[in-house]
Amino acid sequence: RDRTIWNMTEEEWDSVVDICLKGTFICCHFASPYMRKQGWGRIINTTSASGLNGFFGQSNYAAAKAGIVGLTKTLAKELGKYGVRVNCISPRALTPLLLTPEVIKLLNISEGDKEADSPSTAIGKIKSPEAVSPAVVFLASEEADYITGQVIGVDGGVAGL
Repeated sequence: RDRTIWNMTEEEWDSVVDICLKGTFICCHFASPYMRKQGWGRIINTTSASGLNGFFGQSNYAAAKAGIVGLTKTLAKELGKYGVRVNCISPRALTPLLLTPEVIKLLNISEGDKEADSPSTAIGKIKSPEAVSPAVVFLASEEADYITGQVIGVDGGVAGL
């Protein structure tokens, strides 16, 4: 639903904000009482480079993803004393949403490829979602007990940000 702000409808705005930001709120809202009660938990939200930097034509998506950053940092403060750690990852991966026929042609890749050349990252590659999972596993572990309220880029060093 990418559009410039002057071409975006209120319905397009609401749809993206509801899915991204409100969906994250609902998950956190219902999980947090259980985590507080047990005195332990991990919430790992997902933002994007758009939420951290904004991209042309993505005001609805950027606002929703930036809202997730604010939500994450606030929940870290609210839930920290209960043993709940709340963090956020900002991934850049070859996802089905990204892999439109146009993008597949532009990147010159096959549908099942695990990485593609990309000038948009510092390492020159975009990798598959499996490249993001080690960060999620770490944040979910007890080893990450002193990490909360953070946004961790798992994005190959998105260039130009």
